[in-house]
Formats: sequence, C-alpha cells, structure tokens
Amino acid sequence: MDLSSVYFVIGTAYAGKSTLVKNLAKKHHGIALEENYHNAKLPELDSREFPNLTYTRDLEDWHEFIRRTPDEYFTWIRNVQKECETVELQIIEELLQKPEVHGKKIFVDTNICIETLHRISDTGHVLVMLSEPEISVRRFFERPDKEKQFLYQLMMEEPDPQASLDNYRKILTQINSQEAYDELMHSGFRVLLRDEERTQGETVLLAEEIFGIAKEMSPCVSGMIEFRKISDFPKGTLYDILIDAYSFDERNRQIWDKNWKETDDFFYSHPEIADEYGLVTCLDGEAIGFVTWDPRHRPDYVEIGHNGIRGKYKGRGYGRLQLLEALRRIREYEGLKRIIVCTNSNLIAPKNYESVGFTLYDSKMNETESAYTGNYLYYEIIL
Repeated sequence: MDLSSVYFVIGTAYAGKSTLVKNLAKKHHGIALEENYHNAKLPELDSREFPNLTYTRDLEDWHEFIRRTPDEYFTWIRNVQKECETVELQIIEELLQKPEVHGKKIFVDTNICIETLHRISDTGHVLVMLSEPEISVRRFFERPDKEKQFLYQLMMEEPDPQASLDNYRKILTQINSQEAYDELMHSGFRVLLRDEERTQGETVLLAEEIFGIAKEMSPCVSGMIEFRKISDFPKGTLYDILIDAYSFDERNRQIWDKNWKETDDFFYSHPEIADEYGLVTCLDGEAIGFVTWDPRHRPDYVEIGHNGIRGKYKGRGYGRLQLLEALRRIREYEGLKRIIVCTNSNLIAPKNYESVGFTLYDSKMNETESAYTGNYLYYEIIL
C-alpha cells in the first residue's frame, strides 16, 4: 500500500488533532479522516473478531460501561486501539483505491500505534500532538459533545453520583498517564505541544513544515510569498533590511551597525555561501526579510544567524514563514542532531522561535551595552 499521500496525526486528548486534520484537508483540498473514523465500519463488524470495538455497539445497559474499574477500562481501551488499527488501515486502503482520491492528500487522526507507524510510514508523514496529562482529566466533561455529556448524565443517575465521577476520573488518569505521554514524546516522530496562545492557522503552518507541504500562500498573510537567493538582490540589501528590522530602537544601529555591514559584505563577497546558507523572503517581489544559518558545526548543530523582517511587515506572520522555510532546509542535512539560536529576552524573537518548536535550554545575564534588549536566551530543536 502506497501511503506517500497519507499524513498521520497521533497523540493525547485535547491536543487539537481532529481540528488540525480538518484544517489541513480544507487548505490542501484533501480528505480528512477525523476522530473515530473507524466508526463508519462499526455496524458491519463481527463481534467475534472485534469484541472490544463492538462492545459499545452491542451494549444494552450503558451504566455497565461507567461501572468498570480503572484496570478493566484500561485493558479494554488498549484492546480497542489494537482492533481500531486493523479497521483504520482497511479504510485507508479502500480509500486509496478510489479514482477520485488520486492526487489528493489524506490527513488522518489515527489510533494506529507507534510501532506500526514506524513500519508503514516515516517521520515526514507522522506528527505527534500532546497536551499535558492532567488536561484530559480536568476538562473531560467541559466539552459540549454529546458523547461526554451522555456519560456525565449516566453518572448522575447512579446511586452515588460522586463516587461514579471519582471512579471515572481515576479511569481517565490511568489512560492519560505520564508514562503514556512520555512514550509519545519520545516516539521518534516530530512533536507539537498544546499552546493556548497559538492560533489554528499557526498550528497548520507548523504541521505543514513538519510534513514538508508548506504552501506559498498562508492564511496568516496576504500577497504572494516566495523565498529567493540572496544573490538575486544587489549588495546592501541585507544591511538595509537589518537597519529597518531593528529601527524600533535607535540604540540598535549604534551598537550593531558595523556588524550589519560586515554581514552584508561577507555574503555578497561569497555568493556561493549566501545562496546555500541563507534566503531572502519576498512579498509580491519585494525583499521584506532574510535569514542565514551557520552549518560549520554539523552534525552536532546548525546555528541560526541573522533573522529579520522589515518593520512594517512584522506581526503579520511573515517572520514565522521565513523561519519555517529555513528550518525545512536545515533539517535536510543528514545526521544533524540540533538546531540552535541565541536571542534576547526583551525582543519579540523568543515567542517566534518557541512557536516553531524551539525550547529554552540556557540563559545568561546580559551585562553589555545591549543590556536593554534583555538577557541572552539559548534555544534548541533536538532532531
């Protein structure tokens, strides 16, 4: 089975998996197999072959469902996942055989296990989405969907509703354990953590970067974005962008003007380096930003260098797109272990880096003349 057009999303509850799958399919005119898509085959399943999946289908008294012990429920849910894998792979195989699906991307919120995904797919087609374990327990009954409200009403009908609620919370705690979270975190696939401040559009961009399907047009921006060679632009372009990008404080130019000129001189004196380890972001043909990176320490790490967007284009998503494109190219280096960057705590940059997957691993007091920009922050992406 050729799964090159299939993109799998796995993870914990409340991480945004189905929302992402739906949004990706809409943006790419693809197909979304959302949460519990295996239910489409539930009516035809043989209970002897799929006893766990058909348990709820054939259940006569749903109160039995909520009266199970945490261990009984945990065993059942794990067996359900195994049976789901068989059914879901069958659905995908049938879908891929349909002529109208050819050429379309398929995005799947799946129950397929980590081991199977490593066997049938690759790291460019699988994304793990995680929320903290306690979120699933705390917010289970806050969601308005019918299934959870139905279970809640069943518990309210029990002789001791509070005891029933407490039992179910223990069930949720066992299912959403730290051990299960850690297994997904260290699955070998790329991970997106739940971020309350990140928009759905930004999550789509991050997923596209991981899947290698980023489109030139983004829902966060307007106009046509393209990434071009530095040598396509005249000498002085990088210097001019840096002046504009840091114009929010006149002290920046006083401190770094010499460095900016040297940067521009270096790259335009070595166009082969500039075009291999940098790019210029263009909006409708205008150079609005650029980013460079230093590859000399491979395979241990690659370091992001200058990364700036002209002032009037900031806050509109272009800087994130620029960074995502740079990361996409850097990740192509075989055997690379880390991508690192240093920035300052009082700048906007930390939020931008965190939004694309960088995590803080160190910090240092800034006691130089640029102390007003904040302490030094050291970020990394471990590959």
